[in-house]
Amino acid sequence: MAGAGPEEHLMLAAAGVAGIIGIARHREFLDAG
Repeated sequence: MAGAGPEEHLMLAAAGVAGIIGIARHREFLDAG
């Protein structure tokens, strides 16, 4: 794929951030009970 550079990195970064936020929220809910 020609042009699979910065855009792919941004997509991976966004997915990583979303995953971290989701895990953090799940942990907060579990800690809350």
